[in-house]
Amino acid sequence: MLKSNLWRSTDYGWWLGADTCSALSDSLVMFAIPLIAMSITGASGVSSTLDAMVAFISAMLAIPGGLVQDRYDRRTLMILSYSLDAAILAIAAVLILFRMLSVVTLVVICLLLGVNQGLLGETSNTMLRGVVSNEELPRAMAMNDSRDAIVSIIGSPVSGALMGIGKIVPFLGAVAMNIAGVIAALRIKRYWHRGAETNSSSASKNDGAEEPIPSWRDAFGGLVWLMKVGFQRRLLFISAISMNGFNVFLLLTMLDLMQSGMDTARIGLIDSATAVGMLVGAVIVSALIDRTRGGVLVASCFTLLTFSMIGAAIAEGLWLKCVCLMFAVIGLPAANAAIGGFQSTLIGKDKMGRAFAGVGLVRDCVYPVLATMSGWIMQFAGYRTAAVILIAFETVCLALCLTSRPLITLPTPDRWQSHADRWHLEKF
Repeated sequence: MLKSNLWRSTDYGWWLGADTCSALSDSLVMFAIPLIAMSITGASGVSSTLDAMVAFISAMLAIPGGLVQDRYDRRTLMILSYSLDAAILAIAAVLILFRMLSVVTLVVICLLLGVNQGLLGETSNTMLRGVVSNEELPRAMAMNDSRDAIVSIIGSPVSGALMGIGKIVPFLGAVAMNIAGVIAALRIKRYWHRGAETNSSSASKNDGAEEPIPSWRDAFGGLVWLMKVGFQRRLLFISAISMNGFNVFLLLTMLDLMQSGMDTARIGLIDSATAVGMLVGAVIVSALIDRTRGGVLVASCFTLLTFSMIGAAIAEGLWLKCVCLMFAVIGLPAANAAIGGFQSTLIGKDKMGRAFAGVGLVRDCVYPVLATMSGWIMQFAGYRTAAVILIAFETVCLALCLTSRPLITLPTPDRWQSHADRWHLEKF
């Protein structure tokens, strides 16, 4: 369990509330959009391409977005991001109300959502390390995974049920969530921002000197740092291919079930199953993160993920697929706390935006490629063929994980600093 002073002496609670509202909004909308596209066109290729558009536009704007997040007040940017999302989704609701929603208007909506996501969407994540201390970061990330799991448990089935009432309803719910996010973000007072001596009593005191306000020449600094060292390059490749491959696998599984005639509410159980697995894993991680070496957690995670995807691909019934997908993600919260926490401690608070931008650029470039490719392969060669290709990518990621010495020997959080020194991992 998180230390009690995390709630009393920081504004983590308000941050979590704001970020949760945004996550629930995304869950409602991004479940609805591909299914609406499928109902309009009947083509899985078009649906997966439309779903990938948000990620693609986001990737193209990740680098300038990271610089914006390092130059300007992050709480203000959070509020702006939630407000823009509310306005975009309100427009979508109006289009649905007047029966003007089509593939073309869906493309415009996805384009606008992608622009907002690319420039401002990562602001909440870049704020986290400035809200909690380095020591509390792994547990805070585990708490975030629990939140994400709960959102997924309720988000997709609720979105599917709301679509049964009317296509407009998920969008109206998302608008309300973004408005609530704005209200919660306004309550965040104690957080790191440029020029402040101390913005949180739990802030780390040893992050190094703060650099001057970065210029546009510094925009690619995070990406350069990520690509400079072999450990960072391999970790970036593993996370981008593995996580995106699994997310595309989920998307194709849902589209396959929809093509078989299953109703949207039952299809939402796929997301719910993965969410239950994440929730169980997030509960377990609090007991594991301080006692088990990070390398063990990471290796176990990717091994379980790969073999569970194989089971889900060959399973015939919905419930058996759900069980396999639940086990696939049980190790993800622990691996995320180990990898994400360790990597975040290598980054200065004033550089988090550019570092996250580098990760986001690679991650969001990979997703649309995998989603589009897999969607068209599924349309012409079938679900199983597309699934086999995605599992092959996961197997490569597993091999890269098991053969990375700095990653497989990652210790417990109390020894992260000495581990970074041992492997000469450069800080940013």
